[in-house]
Amino acid sequence: MSYGGHFYKETSFHLYAGRHHFDMRNSFTWSDGGFAGIVELARLSCMTPQSCCRGSIGTLLTGMQILEALQTDILIPGKKAGVENFRTGTSLLNADRGGFIVSPRVGLHFNVLEVDFLSMFPTIMVNFNVSPEAMNCYCCADGSGLPVPNTEYYTCTKKKGLIPKVLEQILKRRIYYKQRKKEDPKYDQLQKALKWILVTSFGYLGYRNARWGRIDAHETINAYAREKILNIVDLAEENNLECIAGIVDSLWMKFQSESPIDDFMPAFMTMKGAEITDLPISVEGCISDLEGVDADKSSCSGTFEDYFEEEDGLEDF
Repeated sequence: MSYGGHFYKETSFHLYAGRHHFDMRNSFTWSDGGFAGIVELARLSCMTPQSCCRGSIGTLLTGMQILEALQTDILIPGKKAGVENFRTGTSLLNADRGGFIVSPRVGLHFNVLEVDFLSMFPTIMVNFNVSPEAMNCYCCADGSGLPVPNTEYYTCTKKKGLIPKVLEQILKRRIYYKQRKKEDPKYDQLQKALKWILVTSFGYLGYRNARWGRIDAHETINAYAREKILNIVDLAEENNLECIAGIVDSLWMKFQSESPIDDFMPAFMTMKGAEITDLPISVEGCISDLEGVDADKSSCSGTFEDYFEEEDGLEDF
């Protein structure tokens, strides 16, 4: 059962004596990554290709984490035993707040710039050392730890955590494959297979059955995400842009006069935004018409129903 619906999933089985069984009909990994993606995940996790084909994304991620732990002499927990520390109501309200949302402004908007963070959550984990064993560590209790914005947490500055080590190599490999995907369709399959590992990595930190899961680390990622996207909002306002919508890792903005977006602004937002946030940013393009529709007919906020992107406008930056 999933999201209120019932689905039948066939039992997986393994072949032996040098043979492999790839269940293409019931494999989520195969649907995007194909055979090349299965082989890539098998290399990174040291799991058999058959297991990678039918295994969940969380299982594959755990396999990569266990492999890294074995190679770096990190103790592997037999089962998840970590529990939340006692917290005051104030600290809970400050930390457990989720991502940043700006409800779309109702109306028809012209010349809208779309700004996205690239792999925001995995990059936060890598750049700011967000890992369960790096949270509020004893070695940095003297104040040398890196404070997490608007929380009582800090992360270790002396040892790199297990999760950043695992995700860093995945991020580098995916960037390399994306750069070469036009050369051969195989590279597109490889980057798609790795994409879902990165997408899952954030939620898996807060999953109760994850071996390396910790809710403090999960909340830390959201805290950094909120701060970084607010940095971009401030940068936009300093340059006469106003934010008309935002959701976690994406923002839509325009000039107050709705004048056309020139070639300079996307490049400026990309470079300056990456500089002040320490995260990679992409300006996806200029949307000529964007319609915000009132969802409940009683407020000034709504949802975006339609948008039309300029064919001859700005491409990826």
